[in-house]
Amino acid sequence: MVAIADVRLPSETPDTGSTRLSSDEMFDLLMRSASANFRSNRPNANELLSLVKEEDRKILHLAFIEGLRGKALAAHLGISEGAALTRTSRAIARLREAYFEASEETGKK
Repeated sequence: MVAIADVRLPSETPDTGSTRLSSDEMFDLLMRSASANFRSNRPNANELLSLVKEEDRKILHLAFIEGLRGKALAAHLGISEGAALTRTSRAIARLREAYFEASEETGKK
């Protein structure tokens, strides 16, 4: 098991030709960005969340910043647990895509 603090970000890993983060890697990026100890040369949680639409921002904020999961997230959103999981997964996918588009535009990978 690896501590979140020890998980490398894409810019810290050797270039493998992949421009995708797994859901776990995107989760780690969001969690580390919300941490007060996160290094200032990386995007903070608000910067990351600004890359996606309001609906995705809300779900990602609740799931990763507020820590709501499963039934608690579903109840807060007024939807079923399965729908909450689906919306969270799709929001992560859209954030992942937006993150890499922004990275490519600024020349950072």
